[in-house]
Amino acid sequence: MTEDDRDEPWLLVETIVHAEDGGLPPGLAPFLFAGAIRQTVADDADIEAVLAGIRGCGHPRAAQVAGALSAAVNMLASPSGGLIGPGGLVVAFDDDDDIGDGALFQLKITVRGVSKPPVWRRVLVPAAITLDELHEVILGAMGWIGGHLHVFDDHFTEYGVPGDELGFEDEADVALADLVTEPGDRVVYTYDFGDDWTHDIKLEKVLPPDPAARVPVCLAGKGACPPEDCGGAWAYAELKEEPDGSDPAAFSIDAANARLRHISVAAHSVRKSVGQDR
Repeated sequence: MTEDDRDEPWLLVETIVHAEDGGLPPGLAPFLFAGAIRQTVADDADIEAVLAGIRGCGHPRAAQVAGALSAAVNMLASPSGGLIGPGGLVVAFDDDDDIGDGALFQLKITVRGVSKPPVWRRVLVPAAITLDELHEVILGAMGWIGGHLHVFDDHFTEYGVPGDELGFEDEADVALADLVTEPGDRVVYTYDFGDDWTHDIKLEKVLPPDPAARVPVCLAGKGACPPEDCGGAWAYAELKEEPDGSDPAAFSIDAANARLRHISVAAHSVRKSVGQDR
């Protein structure tokens, strides 16, 4: 894609981002633009080309906007059923959507700003996992002790523990599959607003249901979890230079999974019990 080819999708992403930041109800702008795309581009292959152009335009929020547009386009394309979307917009709903019941997500969770070595975990979770459950999974997989504030951010809305002071949307009411749907889609998670540990969560794979799968589970990882309350990424970089005997490269997948073994994910537990009843 040439620089000129990227101009139009870049401007589209920027317009949607500004519309969301400017006070439109969360998710409304992608639905409005998805309707325009459906009216002007009828062929599914051409629509995918438009979305691919958005993903490749280089805008820092391109992946999130493309994911939101893709979901909205798919909903608008289905003639079955009906749904009141953001801002009261009536859109179509398809029970047989891209993320099937019981699907699994393979995620790569990377701590931003930490290197030599980087700190990341690859985990498998139900697509229907709620964000409050995902918070517990991140703590367990990384090795965070917990007890600090946190927030999820899809660049349109912030989700966390609801309260008047911070104004977060309730994370317990939102499934991860509401925010990411296709490989490459991302959401950001921040833990400890003092140290500001920012985690990039990337959807790597969408896998079919597997009733025998034990989830959540850590599949791989690298780097030790930074110490709690050490001052953030910059302070941790200096701390690693001190000869205190700790190994910043230390990572035990067995220890990570021992922590995850105590985490119950409601969506997967309910689905397994229903399958067992049959």
